[in-house]
Amino acid sequence: MKNIIKNRAGLVTALTVLSSFALAVTPAAAVPVLFGANNISVEGGGDTSDLAAGALVTVTGALLQLQLADGSTVTVPKGSSFRITGEGDALAIEIVSGSLRVDSKGTPITVTHDGSSITTTGGGFSAFASASGGLDGRVNGGTATVSSGGEEQEFAKGEGYLASSGGVAGTFTPPVAGAPQYASNQTQYSSADQRGPDGNAQVADDALGNGGGGYGGTPPVTGVIVPVTGTEYADRIILYAADAVGIDQRSDVTVTIGDDGELNRYTVGDGANEDLERNSNDSLERGNANGEVFIERWAGGETHGNYYNDYNGPTTAELGRTSYQGYHLAYGEPGTNTPTTGYASYTLAAATNPTFDKGQTAPGTFTGTLGLTFGPLFKVGVEFAVAMPGDKTYLITTAGGAAAPSATINYPAEGRFAVPNIAVAQGGIACPTSNCTAVVYGLIGGDAASSVGIAYQIIDFSSPPDATGRSTRLSGAAAFTQGSYDAGGGGGGGGDQAAVESGTLDAPFRTPASGTYFGNALFAPILTGQREATITHDLVFDESGAFIGFRGTSNGSGTYRLNDGVIADLAGTAYMQIGRWNGGTILKNDESYFTVGGWQGVPYLIGVPINNNALPTSGIATYALSAATAPIFASGAFAPGVFDGSAAILFGASGGNQWKLGLDATVTMQETSGEVIYNISTLGGVVDPSQSPISGSIAFYTISSPVGSSICVSTTCQVDIRSAIVGGPSGRDAGINYAIYQNSSDAIMGSALFQVIGNDVLYDQDINMMVRAIGPGNNVVTGSLGSYGAQNDTITHEDGGGLSQFGVPGNFQNYNKGTTTVTGGSANGLTWSRWSNGTATSAYLANNQIELGANQAIHTVTGGLATSLPASGTAQYTLAGATAPTIADGSAAPGTFSGTLGVAFGAYGDARVGVDFDVAIGGFTYNILTTGGSATPGTSEILLNSAGFTNSHVPVAAAGGPACTGATCEATVAGFLTGVGATGAAISYAISSNGSPNLENTVQGVAAFTSAVP
Repeated sequence: MKNIIKNRAGLVTALTVLSSFALAVTPAAAVPVLFGANNISVEGGGDTSDLAAGALVTVTGALLQLQLADGSTVTVPKGSSFRITGEGDALAIEIVSGSLRVDSKGTPITVTHDGSSITTTGGGFSAFASASGGLDGRVNGGTATVSSGGEEQEFAKGEGYLASSGGVAGTFTPPVAGAPQYASNQTQYSSADQRGPDGNAQVADDALGNGGGGYGGTPPVTGVIVPVTGTEYADRIILYAADAVGIDQRSDVTVTIGDDGELNRYTVGDGANEDLERNSNDSLERGNANGEVFIERWAGGETHGNYYNDYNGPTTAELGRTSYQGYHLAYGEPGTNTPTTGYASYTLAAATNPTFDKGQTAPGTFTGTLGLTFGPLFKVGVEFAVAMPGDKTYLITTAGGAAAPSATINYPAEGRFAVPNIAVAQGGIACPTSNCTAVVYGLIGGDAASSVGIAYQIIDFSSPPDATGRSTRLSGAAAFTQGSYDAGGGGGGGGDQAAVESGTLDAPFRTPASGTYFGNALFAPILTGQREATITHDLVFDESGAFIGFRGTSNGSGTYRLNDGVIADLAGTAYMQIGRWNGGTILKNDESYFTVGGWQGVPYLIGVPINNNALPTSGIATYALSAATAPIFASGAFAPGVFDGSAAILFGASGGNQWKLGLDATVTMQETSGEVIYNISTLGGVVDPSQSPISGSIAFYTISSPVGSSICVSTTCQVDIRSAIVGGPSGRDAGINYAIYQNSSDAIMGSALFQVIGNDVLYDQDINMMVRAIGPGNNVVTGSLGSYGAQNDTITHEDGGGLSQFGVPGNFQNYNKGTTTVTGGSANGLTWSRWSNGTATSAYLANNQIELGANQAIHTVTGGLATSLPASGTAQYTLAGATAPTIADGSAAPGTFSGTLGVAFGAYGDARVGVDFDVAIGGFTYNILTTGGSATPGTSEILLNSAGFTNSHVPVAAAGGPACTGATCEATVAGFLTGVGATGAAISYAISSNGSPNLENTVQGVAAFTSAVP
């Protein structure tokens, strides 16, 4: 731990200063907080980064970790309370409630509760405050002395204890090791090494030099076949990491173990045709954890048999390895009774000496700790240090380390797990570039996960291999034994945090009738290499219009549902929406995909991308941040952070209708080192977006890694814009969702919305709207429109209600209220209007002045086209609002409208719309009634075609009145359904002797209806 911490950037000054003095805590110093200063409350207030004696400290967040000057640590989980009761050359802590873990590097540390105490000097233990008084726990390393009730006993590593007023008792001893039996962390040298007079191996000076095959170390023993001897043990799992071979894991393995515990052969029985023998290699650094998981390194000889398959078997299986190289293995039986909840910490029991692919230095040393969180999400945390002589120490650390596991993976199959892509800092032989990662494969063994074996490899994919497949990779294996287990512990991470539900919508998202791309969803945690899914089809919304499901058909194909979760940071308009699913079990293809709390989830961006030809052709528009999801770590290792920024769009980029989006933006996170700020601004920012790499839905660029970042450990880090969408009227709205990472299984993720500044007209507009309009025909009023229907209109809302414009700007069919009086209303996404008593205008080159008297009108109703229509069933609609009906020539005062509407859903030809309307005007009431009326729409004359309908011969109950002076009377009824699931309906109508809307005495109007979905 000490070596790891001293190499972390951004630690608090107090800790840096302490590390340069003697190992013991000085009498005047408070105890510094290494991790979790934001996770505690201190009674009466006070500093939370250096805890003074006496005050009651309660851990409110995931975890608290204290560190003394010599590297000793005290780790306290959520919900525990304690007091520091003594400082100086020794540390004393009173547990008030809960538990803690101690790892002393030399400073005497004592924990007390209700008259019981446990003390260690240079050891480790867990201590739980018993509800009935006293302490219980387990010794994890070294020895510890337990005192209570006048008794005192010493316990060794692996032993459990119980201390109460009645005395001290032991509760657990390590299990008896079964076959095969290994010496504890046995270390040997290859027989090919030259020996000095003291029997120790001599290290060659030419580490890069002239060993066998040009690799460092002494040449391998080759050209011999060593017969396989030993006892076979079936049903094992094996993990390995090696030069040329790489890293992998196998199940259904039979191992052959020699008399001294050496692994002489392993055979894979799952059809992989893998059968490899140690042959002339030495079995080095043999070790085990609890006699359950075993490790060793093959080196100094030549393997024999077949590796993986017939194709590469002869090539790879018979490679020789010098004494500086190695084939590192870990194996054992799958564990039994693996916990389904809780947190377990693990201490190192044995490790092989890590080696480079080409033996560039002598073998090194490995140290580290490991933690596992069991539950709906299985998480792994590692803190490893790999020291190579003459080179450097490499750190393999997941966010939160072993104390707060954060690498979320699929639950271990057959006791195996894999953590890929852990970022490793650039530098040294293994990491010549920033493209350097570590991979850790694991095996859970023993009863109740009492042991863990791993194989690991540090890989720089920019480093080319030689003819044998060797490059700069660094490999090793290790075995760990469980130090402590807390059945209620979460070990940190987002799965244990409370669900977060927040935010509101400006308008429900309006899904267009067609389209194959609507944005992107990011996944936190990242499972089996999948960090996202493209949103392409079947968008699902709840009753408020919030996004709760979709189908992806490209990246991350499958059907996803929010299920029992909630949405955090919900925000959006009719054209764009963001939010973060969290606090429940996310479904994929109707099966549980992962379960998350409030620190993880699915940040999403959905939008309706506007066609470039509907955007401005030049100029720069600036955008302000309107909403953002709190950025999260995919691992949930740290609390959600803050996004801040602005944007600018250059229209007409590259000499065409393209656009470029520039960002000035930061993401601020609280991590182990403190506040870390990621500047994700694009080149040129908002001042010069022409330099930005964001010119479409997906973009990639690098940023400088901030000091103290837990995921960006080299000089640069990558930003992925997973979706950039411009939408709304003239590109009024813009959105991005993004991921920040560095070749890592972890990432920072989030989404943001922006809206244009300085063009308020756009905020009154809507695009891609359905419109039904009706007014006097040209034979009645010069330039008028008669009957009008469109499905991709731009509309402008009138401040007092209704519309002030509809049509297609720049097109001859574009209408404006002009000087007319506007009355209207809106409900359920529908808006209706009546223009009268003035001059309306159109975009016709001639006859573009439409003179309307007080009793004449142009009537309009508009809304978004319905999506997700029911496939069957009947829905009843009630009146939400209507315009006062008028006669085309204005010969009677406006009247009144009432009525109901019904829809029978189904296939075309079967789907129908039934109506029962009463239109009163000029002292006469017209009843527009389809066969069966609205109550039985399945027998109606009006066919429903997708979401639209029309019929020019709908029966009117009786002729007469101003509209039907002859013997016949009919109505033209046209309209559309609106909303998700067809929750609304809009109609225009015209009543005349033959249903024509263009006669002088035609009665006209529009109406809007609303309904619950069947």
